Amino acid sequence: MCGCNIIFNIDLAEIIDAHERSGAHATMVYCRAEREHDDDVTALEIGEAGRVRALHAGCSFGGNKFLDCCVINRNVLLDIIDNYQDVDHLDLFEAIEPEFGRIDVCSYEFKGLALGVFDEQSYYQRSMEMLRPDLNDRLFNPDRPIMTKAHDAPPAKYCTGSTVCNSLVSAGCLIQGTVRGSILARDVIVEHGASVSNSIIMQSCVIRSGARVENAIVDKNNVIPAQTELRGTPDATLIIPKAPLATKELATLD
Repeated sequence: MCGCNIIFNIDLAEIIDAHERSGAHATMVYCRAEREHDDDVTALEIGEAGRVRALHAGCSFGGNKFLDCCVINRNVLLDIIDNYQDVDHLDLFEAIEPEFGRIDVCSYEFKGLALGVFDEQSYYQRSMEMLRPDLNDRLFNPDRPIMTKAHDAPPAKYCTGSTVCNSLVSAGCLIQGTVRGSILARDVIVEHGASVSNSIIMQSCVIRSGARVENAIVDKNNVIPAQTELRGTPDATLIIPKAPLATKELATLD
């Protein structure tokens, strides 16, 4: 079982093998926390022989950050579900904690990079971290590639006079202006004189001539008018919602 808020690249077969060797009823995956403090994650209290004794809200630097990933024996899982079938809503990992005295729960340490995404701000921050080669290399292991949906599109085109640095630019983009420290999805157009910095621009957006976008997330199909300035801060990212496809202008470029 895996949650959806923590991103990491791991071979699940290794966890299953470790779980089977341990003889435990369940195995919880964790890593050493690399941030000063994180209230959005759960810490594991680990005792002798790597057995999990308790869960605690929040995790400080060097703590055992739970990755919302667990291997559990089928019969044990069915028993827990039966015990809580009358409860309207219960986090499964919260349901396991009261069972620590009855079942044997082992731990497995993941030594790679784990990134938590819990809201728009953390999504922005984790995405910007992917512009750092050291972190990018830790997540995208060439021996365990991450497969995504393929799209047939020409490579990005960088026109004469354009400037691009420290950015991820997807196929189909047309860059005539300036892009710095940003992530551009497919088919984004940055016109002459436009500037994008420290931002995430989603699919099929057009940044018109003279427009400036900084510290922002612009969702798909938006057209930023000429001479417009959209500016957030690193700690308060500006969010532009997705625009209806029917209202998207056709970008006419010379």
